[in-house]
Amino acid sequence: MVSLQINLREDKKMNRNTIPEILVIVMLVTVIFVEPTYAYLDPVTGSIIIQSLIAGIAVVGYIIKKRWYQLKNIFSKKKDDNDGK
Repeated sequence: MVSLQINLREDKKMNRNTIPEILVIVMLVTVIFVEPTYAYLDPVTGSIIIQSLIAGIAVVGYIIKKRWYQLKNIFSKKKDDNDGK
């Protein structure tokens, strides 16, 4: 078993860059030291996995659409009210 110890000192605060690094290390350790589980996945579990993937794709699409319209509004020309009069 691999032990991962993180020392946080009072004088050194954890910034936003260290949290993703810790997550990557933990993910790598779990992937490297994987053991077969011989688990049974029934059709309902497969259906839930497919639904989760579809929902994730929908969320990513919504976020992209929302950001696109925000960027479009920032860079679009705004008409003055006095131009037509």
